[in-house]
Amino acid sequence: WARIPVIGIWFQLRAWSSLFYFLVPCFAISLATFVWVVAMGSLAIGTLPIIIGLPLAVFLLGSVRAICLAEGKVVEFFLGTRMPHRVQPVQVLTPVGGVAEVGFWQRVGCWLSDVRSWLSLAWSLGKFFVATGLFCMFVALGALVLMMVGVPLAQSAGLTAIQVDGDMSEVQFLWERITPDADGHVRISALTS
Repeated sequence: WARIPVIGIWFQLRAWSSLFYFLVPCFAISLATFVWVVAMGSLAIGTLPIIIGLPLAVFLLGSVRAICLAEGKVVEFFLGTRMPHRVQPVQVLTPVGGVAEVGFWQRVGCWLSDVRSWLSLAWSLGKFFVATGLFCMFVALGALVLMMVGVPLAQSAGLTAIQVDGDMSEVQFLWERITPDADGHVRISALTS
């Protein structure tokens, strides 16, 4: 079934897992990351004139790198696509040929000078708007599809989903009577009775 050109996509597990990823984890992770970056970023920038702002900025960069790495694992799980894992080395080779541990301050310096830290920060901010747009589009299109499939099925089952009486002075839509007022405007109540 999956090889049929047009309807084969309905039978592919990867398509359904991708749709679920963009609806739930992608939106949730991007929302949480956006709130985290905006809250911590504004706190770090606001306290930068005093000493505590710089450690908060370094903490924000480190946390964003970790969040992007974790999000890569989520993408690998749901989409089946390998994401690059660019973590900083914990050990480096010394000129003598030995192995030395990378210190905390060296790692902080790497975070500040590495372009991936700043790209991770920009990704965390920009992805929120893309994920929100995708979420809204999927929900709106999903509701439209359910409506387009549900109304004919309801009518074939004998339920009246849309009914127009004679002179079109009264319309029944989704089991609610809609009657135009004197000006011909139709108002649909928010709560159906």
